[in-house]
Amino acid sequence: MHIVSPRLAPLGSFLLLLAACSDDGRNETSAPVTGVSSIASLGPTGSPTTEEPGTESASGPTSTGGSTTTPAGPTEATSVSSDSTPKFDFGNEMQPDFGGPDEGPIIPETCDQASAGKSTVGCRFYAVDMDSHDSVETSQYAIAVANVQLAASANVVVEVKNGGVWSPVGGPQAVAPLSLFTFNLPDRHIDDSGVNPGGSYRVTSDVPVVAYQFNPVDGASSFLSDAAMLYPAAALDTINRVTAWKSMYDNTNGFQHSYVTVIATVDGTMVQVEPSVVTAAGPSVPQGAPGPRSRSRSTRATCSRSRCSRSPTA
Repeated sequence: MHIVSPRLAPLGSFLLLLAACSDDGRNETSAPVTGVSSIASLGPTGSPTTEEPGTESASGPTSTGGSTTTPAGPTEATSVSSDSTPKFDFGNEMQPDFGGPDEGPIIPETCDQASAGKSTVGCRFYAVDMDSHDSVETSQYAIAVANVQLAASANVVVEVKNGGVWSPVGGPQAVAPLSLFTFNLPDRHIDDSGVNPGGSYRVTSDVPVVAYQFNPVDGASSFLSDAAMLYPAAALDTINRVTAWKSMYDNTNGFQHSYVTVIATVDGTMVQVEPSVVTAAGPSVPQGAPGPRSRSRSTRATCSRSRCSRSPTA
């Protein structure tokens, strides 16, 4: 089941999803980033010398024109303590971000390993065909699955629930190691606020994979750029905070609202939504009043989105 909440009044920025129907940002450029591999210092004659960090100068006294010059001591890479100067040498040994003998591999290799952690790599995901701009909301929806395993193939199936029974609409499909497969799926969206029993897709794999949804998959012709990484069911939570792009009128003077979609992962999930603004009512969804946060008794997936937005350019 997935629930599409009522329309949201203007908020701040978006958190998960953004459908942009305006400028594509192709004029933007990014500056290159370079690193530092050595440290330059002045030698005894005043000429610059380059040393690897942590090494010492091995030159001894030099004699020029009958006089002897003794160079300064070893050149060392030191940090400067100053309120306005960055400090790079903290003197602590680097620690790994995650993984190790006690925590299992960095990328889970089995479904049990994936279920024991909370990452974006897993064996079961839930996705939903989101409500899009009115003119393109029946465009092709797709789920892409990337097999991140080095040697094992992934057997993936996408299912929908009809009459309380899950049945395949995509696959079973074998996905080779380090390969990706895209499932083009039938339209299952609903408009505005409402409840859609069995409206989500269930993605199941026999080895840990990464999954994405595209709403739609052909963004070039629809002027929408909605793509989202899905979290595995094991990584979902019971409390979520959601921000959304402000609701607006598009260039045809049609109202395009922001909204939040909730996907229940188990039957009987009770969801309480307490928005910060008044939300619109719909079939089986009452009008919402401002409140602190969203709560449920079971884990579920939560996505926010705007059906249309004008993103400012740099």
